[in-house]
Amino acid sequence: MSQPFRFSIVVLGGSEADLERLEPAADGADLLHAPGLQRGLDQATGEVAVFLAAGSQPLPGWMARYREAFADPSLAAAAGRVFPRLAPGCGDWARVVMQQNYGPFDRFDLGHFDRKVQPQDQGFLPSQNFAVRFSTARANGGFEERSPLLRRLLDEGERVHYLPSATVCQPIPADFPLEQRFADWWQEHGRRQVRFAGRLTGLARMKARWKAARKSRRYGKRMDDWPQHSAPWTTLAAKHHLHHGRDLELREQE
Repeated sequence: MSQPFRFSIVVLGGSEADLERLEPAADGADLLHAPGLQRGLDQATGEVAVFLAAGSQPLPGWMARYREAFADPSLAAAAGRVFPRLAPGCGDWARVVMQQNYGPFDRFDLGHFDRKVQPQDQGFLPSQNFAVRFSTARANGGFEERSPLLRRLLDEGERVHYLPSATVCQPIPADFPLEQRFADWWQEHGRRQVRFAGRLTGLARMKARWKAARKSRRYGKRMDDWPQHSAPWTTLAAKHHLHHGRDLELREQE
């Protein structure tokens, strides 16, 4: 019977305290911390490197699920869920963004069942809870290329699986700069999630822009009727950003 191969758990930006906290969940895997993805890959000693954000709290069965998945030698990479765990002092803005999955607390969620990640899953680019086979990562340029490694693996036809049972919780501090992070996330990633599959032209684009801008103005006006940071206000704010971003996306096509 062949011996099970080694796993390395890389805590991104972590410290020795993070490694000690993770030891019960590591299930015998090597533990190390690194400032970035490529440095972590260079330092990994196992055949599979699992990357985890500092402060993450794996749920039971997390590491066992990765071991089970990579028993298949054809699997290049896999990714689990990240659930935000909000601090008691977090405001309603954080809760609205989390519930709608349209913000910096994106859970990289493709549903409740295991599945193969497809190239069209454009919004699924995990960076806080995923694993990659060392040899495959090296053969595809590691993390030094401009485009994300998992996106390149999908484009090359490699097998990447989504493992919802490999879940970690990520604590969110009460002083997290929510509004600024939401704005930054929206400019970098969020608008892609409301883009139509095809490139709109002519009258169809004008109509879509009019609808998006109209909804954005309507929600922005209704926000004035509610106390700031109340639950109704933050719900409207999330919708306002969503439709305003759609309008910007269509303007950029001109």
